[in-house]
Amino acid sequence: MAELNQFEQSQVKGLLDLGFNANILNAQVKSSSVNTLVGGSAVVLQDEAGKIMTVDKAGATTDDIIGVVLYEVKKSSFVANDFVRVAFANSVVVMEASAAIAKGADVEVVLSGDKIATKTTGTTIGRALDKASADGDLIRVLIKTN
Repeated sequence: MAELNQFEQSQVKGLLDLGFNANILNAQVKSSSVNTLVGGSAVVLQDEAGKIMTVDKAGATTDDIIGVVLYEVKKSSFVANDFVRVAFANSVVVMEASAAIAKGADVEVVLSGDKIATKTTGTTIGRALDKASADGDLIRVLIKTN
């Protein structure tokens, strides 16, 4: 638990690492989405009319992922028609590991639990900047999307 007078913030899944120049898109969750997005959820673009970019949660590890949803202080989950901020290429985001991950390893999404794992057959979404020792570890990931 954080102390009242602490000077260092603890890591939170989906938190943007502000020590790096961030590339962030504002988007809206697809109007017909049945998914709940949270900080760290991988998202794909949706082909909907209008000038607002729409996204939805990735449905497969091989999807063309545009980025990940960022953590918001005022709202922890997002559903259809909600507005979200999406970190894309060259952003550094704190993400949750599903298993041990070596520093420098390419990572892919694990759809269950909005986590990441060492890349095997899925789309590379980033590179681990920290080492994860086990499931649940929070590490910084340099996002590498198309």
